[in-house]
Amino acid sequence: MSVAAESELQISPYIAECIAEEKIPVVDVGPFLAGDADALEQFATELRAIQESLGFYCIVNHGVDQDLIDRSFEQIAHLFELPDETKMKYRVDFHHQGFIPNKSLILRWSKIAKNEKKDLNEAWAIMRERPPDDPKVVENVRHRNLNQWPEELPEFREVLLDYQANMAKLATRMLPAYARALELPANYFDDKFSHPEYYIRTAWYPPVDAEEGQFSLSPHSDHSSMTYLPLMDVAGLEVMAPSGKWMVVEPLRGAIVVNTG
Repeated sequence: MSVAAESELQISPYIAECIAEEKIPVVDVGPFLAGDADALEQFATELRAIQESLGFYCIVNHGVDQDLIDRSFEQIAHLFELPDETKMKYRVDFHHQGFIPNKSLILRWSKIAKNEKKDLNEAWAIMRERPPDDPKVVENVRHRNLNQWPEELPEFREVLLDYQANMAKLATRMLPAYARALELPANYFDDKFSHPEYYIRTAWYPPVDAEEGQFSLSPHSDHSSMTYLPLMDVAGLEVMAPSGKWMVVEPLRGAIVVNTG
């Protein structure tokens, strides 16, 4: 489709309403991912409008099995149920892969809120899985080493790697829409994501009494190309709109929040 033809496409009334009212839209990407060329162009048009305004959206019919997402959440729950002394065996080091204890870091300072107190959450960081002979492992490149897997949870590694592979596949399948949103050929990003790096940050936010100016996870902007976050059954994520309004991302089973803002 030519650029001239693309410019004739209009965003749907629903997307226009979400942008005007500053609420996170839910987009059905099923037809686009199924290979429908017209669906690609329409989604790209709406994606551009979303990215130029809200920066966040949710997707449904994305092809990632909900059972896999549920099993991943179950394994993560088991992970944080482990005794502290067990988790501390896997504490992060130079490569920041493994367990991150509660009150061990300040995410970063932002213009939104000056965060000078340790964040109130536990986390476990998993990077792209690599074999011991991977060149980056051999060269000791930071954040590119071997993941730490809890021996106490025999199913954890298999489930999380399956999750990682499926989410990476989804992110790759979404690239043509971003290319078309930029009026580039649909395959423009293919060679630029031929061996992408990715990062899973599993987290648990314990019920605590925070001090003044202290956060479970302070306001921040992600620093990767894109973030995919499956929604749980409880609310928690909030997104700041351009006006400064905080938009609550409502729980929606089967939906994934996408941040490429």
